[in-house]
Amino acid sequence: MTIVIGQIESLKKLKEILNKNGVTRFNSIGEINSFIKNYESEKREIPKIIESSLDEEINNLQSELTKRQQIYDNLKVDTLNELNNEIKKLEKTLKQTIERSNKNLFNKIFYPLKIKKLSNKKSTLENNLEKIIHKKTYIKKHEVTKVKNKLDDYRENKKHIISIRCTEFYKELDSTKKVVDGLYTLIAGAIGENLIVNELQKLSNDYYLINDFLVRFNPPVYNKKENDRIFSIQIDHLLISNKF
Repeated sequence: MTIVIGQIESLKKLKEILNKNGVTRFNSIGEINSFIKNYESEKREIPKIIESSLDEEINNLQSELTKRQQIYDNLKVDTLNELNNEIKKLEKTLKQTIERSNKNLFNKIFYPLKIKKLSNKKSTLENNLEKIIHKKTYIKKHEVTKVKNKLDDYRENKKHIISIRCTEFYKELDSTKKVVDGLYTLIAGAIGENLIVNELQKLSNDYYLINDFLVRFNPPVYNKKENDRIFSIQIDHLLISNKF
């Protein structure tokens, strides 16, 4: 196969103009040609593509919700177990402190304050168990609620969301078509050049095809016929053989 060097000049100009107009979806003449031929069918397929994409988003959100719900539930259980263990430790410490306070007069005088603190701490935990759990798990619960609300919105307003997204895609597609139509002459020329390159590529690898070949002369070459100076020569396609 012919070794190709460089890019077709018309294609480079085409990409430059397309980029200036915000069109970046095309990477080759073939893709542009395919777009022109399949524009109407692509437009008809947009609702199906949008719905399929939204269904995938919904499935991903459902998976994310299940995952986040599990994380929240596990954290809630772990937090409850930690608090219950702390309450049990306080109960044990409180019981031991009460028993020690009854052993002698000194303990009866100074231990009541300690007993009161332990008792208050235990009561605070028991009476505010739900509040403490809520505080420790609030962030994870908020994450679950956020995903759930988004999932519910997608399911309840599916048709409306599809309609909005279709409108955006139609607008973008029509804008691309308008730009492409305005470049018809340049595109046609690029397609023609591309066909030539494709044919030349069928030669063996003994050949080199140089696209947009440019030679600069320094100093310039004098052109007697036109009575001017030639600074450079540009050739669209230059085919060279390495056979001698």
